Amino acid sequence: MHSKVLSLISIGAILAFPCLANAYGSVRSVAVTPDSLMVVSGSDDNTIGLWRIADGQLLRTFDGHTRPVRGVAVTGDGQTILSGSEDNTIKIWRLATGELVRTLMGHTSGVFAVALAPDSKTLASGGGDNTVRIWRLSDGELLRTLPIPGSGDAGHAWEVLTVAWTPDGQTIVSGGNDHAIKVWSFSDGRLLRTLNGHTAPVRSVCVTPDGQMVISGSCDNTIRVWRLATGELVRTLIGFSSFVNSVTVTPDGQTIVSGNHGRAVISSSLRSGLPSRTFKGRHAGAVNSVATSPDGQTIVSGSDDGTIKVWRISNGQLLRTFGDAQLGGYERGTVISYADYERIQIGMSYSQVVEVLSGRYGQEVGRSRFEGVPGVAASVQTVMYQWQNTDGSNIIAVFQNDRLTEKAQAGLQ
Repeated sequence: MHSKVLSLISIGAILAFPCLANAYGSVRSVAVTPDSLMVVSGSDDNTIGLWRIADGQLLRTFDGHTRPVRGVAVTGDGQTILSGSEDNTIKIWRLATGELVRTLMGHTSGVFAVALAPDSKTLASGGGDNTVRIWRLSDGELLRTLPIPGSGDAGHAWEVLTVAWTPDGQTIVSGGNDHAIKVWSFSDGRLLRTLNGHTAPVRSVCVTPDGQMVISGSCDNTIRVWRLATGELVRTLIGFSSFVNSVTVTPDGQTIVSGNHGRAVISSSLRSGLPSRTFKGRHAGAVNSVATSPDGQTIVSGSDDGTIKVWRISNGQLLRTFGDAQLGGYERGTVISYADYERIQIGMSYSQVVEVLSGRYGQEVGRSRFEGVPGVAASVQTVMYQWQNTDGSNIIAVFQNDRLTEKAQAGLQ
């Protein structure tokens, strides 16, 4: 047994990634169908799952992405699913049959978030290329890239991690790894305002049903409530023990529900900002996504533990847990060995490392970007991945511009 941890990632590299996940097979995003009967999930196994809430049965798996699925959404008529992936694409699927209708290509890096306009005719996406893109759903045409080139508007400096629409469909809100929230006009693509205040990446944004407030969750362990019309910070919710990965608001506009890196789902009063309940039946891993059912009865959460949980909003009772072994991805009996680790060589591309590890994709656990200066220094994108066995032993690898620069292992045999 090799118990020594080799060449751990430098302190500087660790500090560059303030929001770390730590499991494979994670459920990255969840959405509830308009009839409140089914859950759509996007996972690190590159698939989308369709689940029946009543009994947790997996009804269908959608295969086609080649990298983890970071965002999912469902059209208002309940007939179409949209998914955004680290493979740089957005896919449109027919819910009833699983048929792939269309693939949208345009982002030059991973797609981290997708959100449908209220009329389900237009899609907004946020990506690792620091842009928000707007697409027409009917034919997949890219309508606009934000910021508009040559407009002079300051877009996100780093990756766009989250996007949301206002209820009237006139405004798009985005949050990024640069700690900023940006508010955009849908009609002409103008940047209306930038909301500054978070001190770490903004992982999630949503808009209240009345369109008055923006709610944001961040890796600075806070939730902030902003007045959309002015950008004024109305309230900061504190006391969370870890990164706030996801926020949503109940259909009545009274309650904020959040999922955090500390494995908890928590509800808080929008009016007072005070926590009202920690939902019973904590996940075994970080909570990456929370969604409310349109009927206002339940909360659905997806976690790094590979499960989806359904909770009753009124009292926080855990109704059902499903997923886990039903989810695809990592073969539970497959173990990465120390010999596999030894075959990974500095200078390999990410795809070469995946090939060495018998096709197993790593879990992205951090990302940063250094913007170069023309003629002085080149731009560098750094991405950290983890491959983990069921016993907790793992490999961590750091790639700069898709070339392996550092690797480490813990507990491999």
